[in-house]
Amino acid sequence: MRSRSSAALLKARMIVRKLLALLLVAVLLPGADAWGDAQPAGVTKARKAHKCTFPKSRRRAPDWVCSGQVEGLAMAAVGSAAKSRAGFSFMEKMAAADARAHLVQAVGEAVRHKLDEGAATANEQSGGRNGELITRIADATLQNTRIAKHSYGPNGALYVLVGLDAAESDRLIQSVTAEYLQQRK
Repeated sequence: MRSRSSAALLKARMIVRKLLALLLVAVLLPGADAWGDAQPAGVTKARKAHKCTFPKSRRRAPDWVCSGQVEGLAMAAVGSAAKSRAGFSFMEKMAAADARAHLVQAVGEAVRHKLDEGAATANEQSGGRNGELITRIADATLQNTRIAKHSYGPNGALYVLVGLDAAESDRLIQSVTAEYLQQRK
C-alpha cells in the first residue's frame, strides 16, 4: 500500500511541476516584448539616438563634438585643447590648430580623390611625396579659417569646431588642386 501512495504522490508532484511551468510561461511570455526580446517578423525597433558625451565623461556634449558636422558647413573638424593656465585665448588657438590639422587631412583626402579621378585616365597616382605637398598647400590655405562653435568639457578642456561652407570648400579644393598641379610641373 505504501508503494501505491508513493506513486500517487510522485504523480501529483509531476502535475504540480507542469502547472507551475505552464503558469511561468504564461506570465513571462507576454512580458518578453516589454523587454525587447520578442519582435514580430519584419518589424524593427527604432533605436535610441546615440547620446554624445565628452571623452572620459558621462556629461552630454553638443552633437557637433561627436559628429564633427553642423548644418551650413560642408567640411568641418573638431579640435580640442586641455585646460591651461595660459587662459582662454591660448586654449582657443591650440584647439583651432588641432581642428585645422584635422581639416587639412579632410581637404587632402578630397584633393587626392579628385586627382585620382583625373589620374585614372592618365594612369598616375597621387600618393607618397605628392601627399605631403597637398598637405602643405592645404595647411597654408586654411590658416585664416574661423571657429564656428566652441564648448567647454567637464574637465576644463575646450572643444572648437572649424569649418567651411560649400562655396569655400569647393573654392579651397579647386585652389589646392590647381596649386598642386602647378608645383608638380
